[in-house]
Amino acid sequence: MYRDLLLLTSFFSFTLAQSGADPYAPVYTTCPSDLKIRSAKDGLSDEESSWREQRDKQLIPNLEDYLKLANISNFNVTNYINKLKTDDVPIVGLSVSGGGTQSGLGGLGVWQAFDARSAIARAARTGGLTQLFSYITGLSGGGAVTVSLL
Repeated sequence: MYRDLLLLTSFFSFTLAQSGADPYAPVYTTCPSDLKIRSAKDGLSDEESSWREQRDKQLIPNLEDYLKLANISNFNVTNYINKLKTDDVPIVGLSVSGGGTQSGLGGLGVWQAFDARSAIARAARTGGLTQLFSYITGLSGGGAVTVSLL
């Protein structure tokens, strides 16, 4: 009950804050006082480095599964995987452009076409790329892909 009341109160507060204004137009606001912006030259944060270390361990078997499915001629998957170390695992990401509904649907189509859980993707030998993604980003309509995966 309290959760519903909180959501309702938040909704009305947002509605009142936007009343009289175009809800799609930018509004001026103040930045949070604890906002932290760091230079990319400083490298990854400790938290992201720790996450990447754990993620890299998961990527090796995912990469092996994908390469076996891809069935690349004259490529020895076992030799490649045995030489691979967790500090040189490929970092793969997906970026979906903006463009409204079309972009969102297109991005979700790409996600499914690369997903090992899809029988169609496995049959096409593209299934498994999704399981290699460490990062995903979407702009505007492409953000539908990132939100749908939460």
